Amino acid sequence: MNFAAEIGNILGSCACIVGVGNAIRKDDGVGVYLAGSLQRLVREPHVRVINAEDILESYAFEIADGPCEAVLLIDAVHTNSDPGTVLFGQLDDFGAIMEDFSTHKLSLRLAGKIWKNAGKKTYLLGIEAGDIDFGSDMTPAVKKSADMLRDCIISTLHSTRKEYVYEQ
Repeated sequence: MNFAAEIGNILGSCACIVGVGNAIRKDDGVGVYLAGSLQRLVREPHVRVINAEDILESYAFEIADGPCEAVLLIDAVHTNSDPGTVLFGQLDDFGAIMEDFSTHKLSLRLAGKIWKNAGKKTYLLGIEAGDIDFGSDMTPAVKKSADMLRDCIISTLHSTRKEYVYEQ
């Protein structure tokens, strides 16, 4: 299955997109950047977008108690890949990645356990960071990947709308 189809499956039912990161640490703000963009563009009532910034703990239990079936976390990652590289999959499959590169008080792994215990499927959409020094501008490769992901998510959501889908 391809990436867009996977995103379509996740966002085709009640889902929550959660952007995490620190907007004043360059590429670490990629999740915040994407969540902010998606908050303005997503109009589907079954998809909630949360810009958690670096305070994921403020939303973890609210999401766990909410109606969503799936959680899509968007965050910067550090895997020694080229900046802008996109990683995607179930959060449990990423192991130590979240522990090595977290600027969040509540680790992604712990949030994932909370949501798993609440019956939610949790996915990570990670973008390889190139520079996490202080500053507000993302590196060009990370911004390009973020913009591509934003466009992919929006077009996928539009393709699952009934008014855009022909059914016999």
